[in-house]
Amino acid sequence: MKLENKTIIVTGSGRGIGEYIAKRLAGEGANIVVTARTGEDIEKTCNEINDEGGNAIFITGDVTREDDVKKVVNNTIKKFGKVDVLVNNAGAGLRKYLAPV
Repeated sequence: MKLENKTIIVTGSGRGIGEYIAKRLAGEGANIVVTARTGEDIEKTCNEINDEGGNAIFITGDVTREDDVKKVVNNTIKKFGKVDVLVNNAGAGLRKYLAPV
């Protein structure tokens, strides 16, 4: 397993591309931290990883809030002792016009 003993946080990993990334990295042996704003989605992704023999935890957090980011990192270190990789998959949208309308 290429990523055995590596710990990876994947933001926005409750669904879509982030979910795929988390599952793929778990399949390579990494410890995965599934995180996003929606607890139900990340819990489901985490359970699916663990059911397939992976090692994952989920932590609810919003990457636009500094306190949430600190919580995710601190809880990751408490559980796995380190962070090796961060996959910044989560995004925040801002809808504005480029020019006045």
